[in-house]
Amino acid sequence: MNSLSNTPRPTPSLLVNSPDDLRVSTTRISAVSIHITKFCFCLFSGELPEGWDHDLPANNFEGPALATRQTSQAVLLKLADRLPELFGGSADLNPSTLTYLKSSKDFQKHSPEGRNIRYGVREHAMAAISNGIAAYGGHLAFCSTFLNFIGYAWGAVIVGALTGYVPSVLLMMTWVNMHS
Repeated sequence: MNSLSNTPRPTPSLLVNSPDDLRVSTTRISAVSIHITKFCFCLFSGELPEGWDHDLPANNFEGPALATRQTSQAVLLKLADRLPELFGGSADLNPSTLTYLKSSKDFQKHSPEGRNIRYGVREHAMAAISNGIAAYGGHLAFCSTFLNFIGYAWGAVIVGALTGYVPSVLLMMTWVNMHS
């Protein structure tokens, strides 16, 4: 006997007490279904919601100087709040490339709702997986590494460009000056 057979089932009388309750429930379900359907259509068609780029942070070059990765982090975090389909990560360089979505968890077995991927030191696999995410649809993939490591991912970047997935993948390359 499995555990589901011991679970009490709600009876129809508990769910709907009158025809009015049925109409209200049906209307509520229809409204939610329409919203979900529109949302899914936008995800898989590649359309972005209206106002997604409104009031994004910008480096205005006044005040203290910011590294471009700090400015891109501010933009990425703002986009993560507005675009639930934003999904990706870094090749073991999140602390340096500043691409960790703070509003989400890591994508793992026990947190499938997570939107951060920890690729490890695997630039080629990272870019190839991002291409696969873009090919499947429903997500806006991003990946990041240092610019001098692009050679490791070059094959996947070229395949993405030839297949047309690169415009759907945010490739974030960070320049790091190793000399002080």
